[in-house]
Amino acid sequence: METDDNIISHQELLRGKEETLLLIINPNVLLLSLLTEHDWLDERLEQAINAERTNYDRNRRLLDWLKQGPREAFDGFLSALRANGQVHVANYIDSTPGESCCICFLCVCYLLLVDDGCSVEAESFKCPTLHIDQASSRSC
Repeated sequence: METDDNIISHQELLRGKEETLLLIINPNVLLLSLLTEHDWLDERLEQAINAERTNYDRNRRLLDWLKQGPREAFDGFLSALRANGQVHVANYIDSTPGESCCICFLCVCYLLLVDDGCSVEAESFKCPTLHIDQASSRSC
């Protein structure tokens, strides 16, 4: 953990946004290849992530690895997200203004419309960013 009270470690940042990140990251082959190519992720873990049955499970394994890894791997992950067309996810993680404002609304849509084996119940989903519940019709 960082010594400065104003600085949040990457582990704390990921833990605080984990519920949403589990739903919105697209852990596709290109994203994982970018991480492996830059030696942030080893091939064994890449294969283990790809072997998971659902995106939710792949994201759980990916986030667990990121929370245990060094800051450089986290920074590399943000770069890989941006290079992989997931700028909105990277912006949400590091709170960069832009496309990230609609993330939670998109999560709600995901929960209501897509069944990917996710263990989160749509009825209990609360938006951690906008402080709205799944029944809200708020848009950006």
